[in-house]
Amino acid sequence: MLAHAAAAALTGRRAHLICAGRRARRQELQDATLQVVASPMPLVRSIVAPLHRRPLVRAIVELLTGRPGPHVLHAFGAWVDTAVAARDVLATRGVEARVVVTAWTPIEHEAAAKLDSQMVQDSRRLRLAGRLELAWVRRVTVPAERRGYRAADAVAVNYDSVIRLIEQAYGPGLPFHKLTYAPPTAFGEAELPGAAPTGLPPGEAPLLLSVGRQDGRKGQDRFLDALAILRDEGRAFRGCLVGGGTLLEAHRKRARELRLDDRVTLPGRVPEVMPYLRVCDVYVLPSTQEASGSVGALEAMQAGAAIVSTAIDGMPEDITDGQDGLLVEPGSAEAIAAALRRLLDAPDERVRLGAAARSLYERRFSANAAATELDTFYGTLLSSSSRTAVR
Repeated sequence: MLAHAAAAALTGRRAHLICAGRRARRQELQDATLQVVASPMPLVRSIVAPLHRRPLVRAIVELLTGRPGPHVLHAFGAWVDTAVAARDVLATRGVEARVVVTAWTPIEHEAAAKLDSQMVQDSRRLRLAGRLELAWVRRVTVPAERRGYRAADAVAVNYDSVIRLIEQAYGPGLPFHKLTYAPPTAFGEAELPGAAPTGLPPGEAPLLLSVGRQDGRKGQDRFLDALAILRDEGRAFRGCLVGGGTLLEAHRKRARELRLDDRVTLPGRVPEVMPYLRVCDVYVLPSTQEASGSVGALEAMQAGAAIVSTAIDGMPEDITDGQDGLLVEPGSAEAIAAALRRLLDAPDERVRLGAAARSLYERRFSANAAATELDTFYGTLLSSSSRTAVR
């Protein structure tokens, strides 16, 4: 949301960000106004978006009543049903609004993928929690998300892989529109934190970094297994897995079991990722599912890091193997180890791939690229009279 608001600001627009929270508050940010709406539901996650619908709709209607529009109600994922409901109420008050939803993956696809981890399957508690979440999503969230996608004026996607997943879940005929995106770090790049990262392994060996939420679909267990393979071969490296999540402690335990403690750290959630990306030699995306692409990979491109990624979902639409990164077989620790072995043995190749990744970022994922496409998209959406005009 912050990245979209910053892109909108570059086009001369100021976004009003409305989200749910435990306590109501309003805050003026650099590029947007943030309004947190008090909701009786304490959990704020996409899987319970329908339970926050009523207070959010009320806030949107109060904000826009008396302003004829047309307005853009830009929702994200499963929150689209709230935007559609607000649009329909506004229409009864003579206020025109168009709903666009940015889609990354169907909510059921994401929930199911979290079970795709041996660590989850081996833990009765995690396995039960994942199955309960999936059951909830299928019963409550999916019907609301389906209704929202079918009623939206435009469905913005960044990858063809997302179109395929959405159509499989909710059928053909949706008003898709391809739209690039940028990481939040793309905006105000010159002012990004320059402090040294903390919690890195000691030494000067090449740093292999992964950044991401630690759950069953992110593949950090495969990355740890790959690092163990390289260690057993006697190769010098340091490893760091940044990010929190339900599997953080399980991954820390796995690192100890693999005897990687002397060269691999898992610091958990950190305030800023860019200081870590700026000092890494190789960025690793070991995911078994992303559905679309990876903001972490875009941040790595921005930092000019050489990238090793599994060839999943939208990643082959971003990275050309051997040209601006290396793509490997998903779910294979051996494939990840082979790619890392190649780059550990060839410092010049790391530099070449890092420069190519930065060039790709400038062309497709920079602040200016995102703002230019968003400006054209919003203009077309607001001037159109039907939901098919912006396809």
